[in-house]
Amino acid sequence: MSNERYLVVGAGPGVSFETAVRMAEQGAHVALIGRTEQRLVELTDDLHARAPHAPRAMWAAADAAEPDSLSAAIHDVTAQMGAPTIAHFNVSEWIPGGPLDVTAEQVAHGLMSGCIAGLVMAQAVAPAMLDAGIGTILFTGGGSADKPMNASTALGLQKAALRNLALALDKAWRPKGIHVAMVMVNGSIKPGSALDPGLIADSFCMLAAQTAGEASAWQSMLEM
Repeated sequence: MSNERYLVVGAGPGVSFETAVRMAEQGAHVALIGRTEQRLVELTDDLHARAPHAPRAMWAAADAAEPDSLSAAIHDVTAQMGAPTIAHFNVSEWIPGGPLDVTAEQVAHGLMSGCIAGLVMAQAVAPAMLDAGIGTILFTGGGSADKPMNASTALGLQKAALRNLALALDKAWRPKGIHVAMVMVNGSIKPGSALDPGLIADSFCMLAAQTAGEASAWQSMLEM
């Protein structure tokens, strides 16, 4: 993966970090986009400690709920690193409340950050991938897309919309060489469990590796 450039939107200490570590260990350049500068600095330092021989990761802060902010951050890291060859959308916004409790404004905000931002990312990275005829776009999905939780109606709507987006992009771009894939995480992510962040990261890396093969063999959905 020495020629790969991995971008993650929604960088955090769990799945996205473990995926970034694995990418870096294989020689990929890594760029992290998240909301908080201090967290990004800490993640970059931790990433370097885990993968000391990898190229130094870069980062940019952005609010996924603000398309202009996210687009600017992607442009910033692309200018430094080059066009991403692997882009990973890992944003979820937990908004408490069942269908009679959550407000329309809260749902709209959650959809903006948890789904529409994924479209913003895809639209930003796809032109270079389409020109090259190859690229990978990954999404972190969730079981609430199929099994809504009373505790957060908004999260289920985000994940259902995000899955639809991933399938739509796969249909549109697979014939053009872009591998779009989602890992459906059906439960709570917990170290040492079947949904350990490292195991989920392994799945993302496996999906990314598929891109080098025949498009007919690509997986678009992986259940965990």
